[in-house]
Amino acid sequence: MGTGTKEYTSGPFYPGESTQGYQGRLNRQQIFEIGLKAIQDLSVKTYDNRFEKLSEEEQDAILTEFAEGKVELIGMKSDYFFGVLRSATLEGAYADPLYGGNANMEGWKMKNFPGHQMSFLNIIEDEFKVIEPAALNSQHSH
Repeated sequence: MGTGTKEYTSGPFYPGESTQGYQGRLNRQQIFEIGLKAIQDLSVKTYDNRFEKLSEEEQDAILTEFAEGKVELIGMKSDYFFGVLRSATLEGAYADPLYGGNANMEGWKMKNFPGHQMSFLNIIEDEFKVIEPAALNSQHSH
């Protein structure tokens, strides 16, 4: 999982423009392994504690270092890793539960997102109302 078998990872590689995205041979799994280890290493080096044990302010400081590209990583820039991490986090929080994240549609409930409703015809003329979200697979009987 996360090996990106359909992505081009053969050289030669040249430094790309910021609009060209990642230019390298690391797959997504390797990017996460390198980046997450670096988060732990920087947390221990800076605060003498693992990332998950840090205060919110300390965690924000560590993540800001990555987001600003200030952390040396093997094979990629830290701001690239931060972007991948951020995207994966948002996808996990807000994607349809059918894909394995957003457990119990909690991400949708936080945002009052109704999910995949069959129709809004019965309420289209009403004022805004919170609707219990429905996932893709909720439309099918089991």
